[in-house]
Amino acid sequence: MKTLFSRLGSLLRNSTRKNQIDRELTEEVGSYVELLMEKKMKEGMNEKEARRAAMVELGGVEQVKEEVRASRTGFAIETFFQDLRYGMRSLLKKPGFTLTAVIALALGIGANTAIFSAVDAVLIRALPYAEADRLVMVWEDATAAGFPRNTPAPGNYHDWARMNRAFAAIAATRGVSANITGDGVPEQVVGRAVTPSFFPVLGVAPAIGRTFTDDEDRSNAQVAVISHGLWQRRYGGDRAIAG
Repeated sequence: MKTLFSRLGSLLRNSTRKNQIDRELTEEVGSYVELLMEKKMKEGMNEKEARRAAMVELGGVEQVKEEVRASRTGFAIETFFQDLRYGMRSLLKKPGFTLTAVIALALGIGANTAIFSAVDAVLIRALPYAEADRLVMVWEDATAAGFPRNTPAPGNYHDWARMNRAFAAIAATRGVSANITGDGVPEQVVGRAVTPSFFPVLGVAPAIGRTFTDDEDRSNAQVAVISHGLWQRRYGGDRAIAG
């Protein structure tokens, strides 16, 4: 009951104080960037270099803000109603198309309902990782601040890893974007920043090359593991690409 009331309270705050919460989020992210800049400047960088390095390490201010917003209570409801309003306006402009779409959906849903049990048993598989049923995602609970699934600070993750007694292994990951340049047409790609333990936790090994080392993690080295799709599409499956 307490959890229900906490969620309802978070939903009410996020709905009625959206502008204030967004301002506070902007200030919090800005403060974090400033802290990273101070750290980089103490390491010998000038202000311009420190700001660029801080932004690269953070992974993009707007991207971080979107990840935080997506974790808030009520975000899914807000997005649903926005999509619903847009869809209703579009459908009312074309009643003939709307009728055709409704009939097609009714037939499609009926057919899918009839065969779903067979498809589920034959085609749907578990996650493609070793012992997938033992994998869990851990978050910080900041429900009182409107973030029931709050992204942990790096220092908290290191404390968890150091004091871990519950899990066989632990890893951290967050979304990032990067630009590929210097070998053809520049391209922006979306990926994950991960700790060296990420691949062992999933039980995944690279097709060629290797994964990350602890030394690279400590030195913040600019190294990457590319996906099979990117390897095939951009580099034609060239096995000499490693390194």
